[in-house]
Amino acid sequence: PYYAPQIPSFLRKFIKTVFDPCPTVIVVSVAWQERLGLKVESLKSKITIKNWLNKLSHGHMLANLYQRPISFLSDKGSTSFFPLRIGPNSENSEPIYLLFIDGTHWVLAHVEGINGVKPIPPPFLAPKHTSRSAKQWVDHLKKGLDLYQAMAAAEETA
Repeated sequence: PYYAPQIPSFLRKFIKTVFDPCPTVIVVSVAWQERLGLKVESLKSKITIKNWLNKLSHGHMLANLYQRPISFLSDKGSTSFFPLRIGPNSENSEPIYLLFIDGTHWVLAHVEGINGVKPIPPPFLAPKHTSRSAKQWVDHLKKGLDLYQAMAAAEETA
């Protein structure tokens, strides 16, 4: 597919489809747009770089909002953000995967795993701001974290 060259090569077999909404689709809830710095006057407003989604600035906010991990995938480097206040539960412990494309925007990636285990990029941790229950995310997602590391290491040695 069109996006394949922009996916880290060792992850290509895991990404089955992507959802790339048209530019007028509002993906983030209105209540959070202002908090994330994404609010604009109207849909016809010029969107400047200060309104772009930034993984380092918004990763933990999105993980907290959706109460599940957010994994940012890019051929320039991938990372995950875990919720800081709530620990894993059986309903919403699957990561949301966002793929950076065209050097300009993020699309929602549908990732499938091996025997139910999906690769998860290393997390950007904030231990001083993480509750005791939220610290369980690393153990809960260990198989996915290990799978990602193994796939990345295998590519480096190939």
